[in-house]
Amino acid sequence: AYTHPDAEDITNELISSGIIVDFRDPQLMRFGIAPLYIDSKDIDKVIQKLLDIFRLRRQQPTAL
Repeated sequence: AYTHPDAEDITNELISSGIIVDFRDPQLMRFGIAPLYIDSKDIDKVIQKLLDIFRLRRQQPTAL
């Protein structure tokens, strides 16, 4: 699980990318990592997508 102030929006971005993740209030993203179904490539894909999302959000100007 991972907490972030924008967890719900990030969860929706991950889901739209085909990554299965679960959002729970308050601000919690849950990832189901089951060794029978998930391998290191799947985990790398999630980490890379999270990094991409965080980079894009950092580059966006904040609204006044």
